[in-house]
Parts: sequence; C-alpha cells; structure tokens
Amino acid sequence: MRTITLIYDGTFNTYRWLKAMMWARNEFHDLGYKIKYASIFDYVPYPKSTKVPYEGIKLKWDTIGRFDIVFLAFHHSQSLIGQNSEKRIALVKSLKQKCKLLCWLDTADSTGTCLFDVLPYVDLYFKKQLLKDTNLYTNEFYCARLYSDYYHQKLGLTDESLASIHYHTALKEYLHKLRVSWNVAFYDRMGGKTWIYKHPFKFADPNVIESDSERTIDVHYGGSNPKVYGDVVGYQRKKMLELIMNLRDITHPDVYKKISREEYLEELKHSKSIASPFGWGECCLRDFEAFYNRAILLKPSMEHCVTYPDLYKPFETYIPINWDFSDFENIIKEVQIGKYDYVAINGQQNYQKYRIGINARKLFAEHVVDQLQIS
Repeated sequence: MRTITLIYDGTFNTYRWLKAMMWARNEFHDLGYKIKYASIFDYVPYPKSTKVPYEGIKLKWDTIGRFDIVFLAFHHSQSLIGQNSEKRIALVKSLKQKCKLLCWLDTADSTGTCLFDVLPYVDLYFKKQLLKDTNLYTNEFYCARLYSDYYHQKLGLTDESLASIHYHTALKEYLHKLRVSWNVAFYDRMGGKTWIYKHPFKFADPNVIESDSERTIDVHYGGSNPKVYGDVVGYQRKKMLELIMNLRDITHPDVYKKISREEYLEELKHSKSIASPFGWGECCLRDFEAFYNRAILLKPSMEHCVTYPDLYKPFETYIPINWDFSDFENIIKEVQIGKYDYVAINGQQNYQKYRIGINARKLFAEHVVDQLQIS
C-alpha cells in the first residue's frame, strides 16, 4: 500500500478543489493508495500562508520523518509559497529529500501562469488544464495565457499590469514531467462553508435538470464584470456581452442586470444554451451549470488543451466558438432552431458519468494513479 500525503496552502478555494482526493479515498485504497493530509488540522482549512511560510506554522520538516508520495498544492497568487520563488524552491528541495515521489499541483485556473521554477526539483508537475502541445511551454505568452497572447497579437490589446507579471517558462528537458490533474468540475461549489467543514469526504452535488420543457431563453450569459479581468484576459467576456446584446429576434436575459442567485438558477433551467467564455482560465463553473441544467454549452474552442474529466468534445458535448467570434451569431441562430439539442443531452450524460455517476470516484482515482506513472 502506497501513501499520498496532501500538503496545501490552507486557503478555502484550494481545499474545495483538493478534497476530490478525499472524496475518492476508498477507490484509491482499492488501487493500493492511502490518501491523507499532512496534518489533522488540514481537514478544515484556515488562512495560514499569507503572512508567513506555511512550513513554519504546521510542520517541522526536520522532525516529521519521511513521506512516500507528496502532493503540494499552493496557489500562485493566494499563498506566500506561490508568490515567492525562493521560499517555494526551498520548500520543494527540503521535501524532495524526504519523499519518494514529489508532485506539484498547479492550482491556477488557466493552462498558463505556471510555476515552472520548481520543475528541476519535483518529479511530476500537474496542471488542471494542460496545453496539448507541451512544447509551447518553452515560450512566454502575453499575460501568461495562450488566449491573451492571441488577442494581443491579433487585436493589439494590452494590459500593462498583468503583462508585468512574468512566469517561468519550461526547459524542454523537463516537459516529460507534465501531467493533467483535474478541473473545477471537482470543486465543492454547491455546499456552503459550514456544510463543507462538516463534510470533508464528499461534495454537495447539484440538482440535475433532465426536463426539456419551457426552454424559453435561447441563450443565457450571466458572467462577472469583464473589467475584473482587464482588457486582454477579459476580452472574451466583454465581446460576448456586446454580441448578445446586439442579437435580434433572439431571447436572452439582460446581461447587465443584477439578479439574485435564486433568479439566476431559475433562468438557467429555462435556457436552451449557456455561453461561457474564458476568464482567468479556460474552464469556468458556468460550464458545469450548463451540463447539469441540460443546456447547450457554447464556449470558445478548447481544442488547444487537455483536461480531466474530458467534458469538452466539440459538437458532441459542447459547441466550440472561434476565438475571433466570427461564427457566434450563426451558431446562436442554429441553437434557436434546435440544431444542437442533442449536444445538451450528451453534455449532461457525459458530466454525470464523471462527476456524479456510480463509477465517478473510480474513474477519478484511476485517472490520478495513471498520471502518477513515470515513463
């Protein structure tokens, strides 16, 4: 029996994503892996890494003994280890001497914003979404994302603030260490804080809407304010707002109107399609709202990346949109006449298989174990 020890930054967001490992702990056990946190206190998250190094608070690395497999999850912008390269490298160097397999779990939302300075010192580097062409990681992208670089090159968009933040590129000799972890389909969003604290081993699952009646809204978009993301990273959201508001003979809610969470969820139940542009990363929680509401997911093409679970099968589980939005209006018209109704059903069934199906935990555990293999 092997043991995977989870060490994370203590933030609530990282905890809600990392708890998928505990959710499938029995299935990991069946595969010969025991899952545990490094400390009993890690079963309940609390802010601990914003002011002082994490390792100085909860663990004395010189006395804790040896590990088997270690998963390290520190957010690049919400933890001191994530923000400070010197402390980050010191941490992985220290742990590398005390474990058989050291894995860095990149918690960033995008295929970019990578902390590749740790690559020489870890055995494996996991991303939620990984570029299909890993050779691209040897290049630097504008605002650290492939899609922001696309809009910078094509439209001349700039963002001095985000562009000033430089992330390490990868040396070709380390690309073989890259692996796919899991996206935010496995993220306990539905449960409140109190519920999540009380249930460290399971998710609050969404209500799956299987009825196709009363789909009175042709396209729904309820994204956050594009200004939050800046002119480049937020371009898709700004453009989609403009396009939807200019549509004629198409039913959609007022994309600028603020409504309650209850009203928002009710609108989703009556939507034929849900538009979900990229934000800080490619995968968005809105994607999964489309799936469990049996709406057609309309999303900029995901063909550049791989992720788990594989929910993004073009014209099968979602409808890809060109990054320049040249096909957007035509796709909406095709949605209106029912051309892609089958995609809503396929998308929901595929989501259920990997997220809430009877074998979902088993499939998740098998994926992670498979990614641990070193060729």
